Amino acid sequence: MGALTGPGRSLAGTAAVVTGGAGLIGASIANLLARQGAQIVIVDTDQTVAQQVAAGIVADGGDAVSLEADIGDEADVTDAFAAIDELGAPLHVLVNCAAPIALALQETPVAEITVSTWDEMIRVALRGTMLCCRSALQRMVDNRCGAIVNISSVHAHAGDVALVAYPVAKAGIVTLSRSIATQYGRAGIRCNVVSPGTIPPEGMTEHDIERRVRHQAIGRAGVPNDIAQAVAYLATDASSFVTGQELIVDGGVLCHLPSFATGGHVQRDARTADTAVSCPLSRPR
Repeated sequence: MGALTGPGRSLAGTAAVVTGGAGLIGASIANLLARQGAQIVIVDTDQTVAQQVAAGIVADGGDAVSLEADIGDEADVTDAFAAIDELGAPLHVLVNCAAPIALALQETPVAEITVSTWDEMIRVALRGTMLCCRSALQRMVDNRCGAIVNISSVHAHAGDVALVAYPVAKAGIVTLSRSIATQYGRAGIRCNVVSPGTIPPEGMTEHDIERRVRHQAIGRAGVPNDIAQAVAYLATDASSFVTGQELIVDGGVLCHLPSFATGGHVQRDARTADTAVSCPLSRPR
């Protein structure tokens, strides 16, 4: 997996904060931005894994540190960004990837959901994103330069048989990002959203992966680097005229009516399935 190349894409001499950098997607984002030259700051409650991710970046010749913080806690966020200031490099990139995924797996339909589950999801995923954006904006405004990329989800755009608080929080992130883009664009700050589809976590069964993939226009599961590449584009000058936008990276889940799972226009036989997987433009990078 090579780094992006080309004019205007270097983040050398800048700091990039990745919340939730201990997760599969967050770690992939941190590694790719490090190859862009950024000094990476991984903010996560799981310091065991976060430190491993940072150490891996350093071993590959990059620059990375980890900071422990609960992004839903205002004091923690304030302290974390104060520590980032001490690192010296100007903060140019913030990627908000943190969300309590384990809590989402415990969600129930509306009639059964507990207030504590609802409140904790909103506290971390939505309030935490806002708190980190607020602290980053205070620094980016002074520098008159910055790119914020917030991670939402395809769940922000459709109902789910069980999830409630998670999609609501993710939908709020989309609107929050558009508000930031509107309010701070003239200060040289861009804010965009990446909304992933199915990126199978470790431990997901082949049956569950296939069940999800059969609803996609692209016949494979997503990989963390699919999301990292989208974030890297929005975090660099390659997207200097893009703000307030949502880039949906879902393999084509939201582009069609539910009938696609039956095969769509092309019948789903072994030949067409193989063709979809083998196409070089849709392979994992």
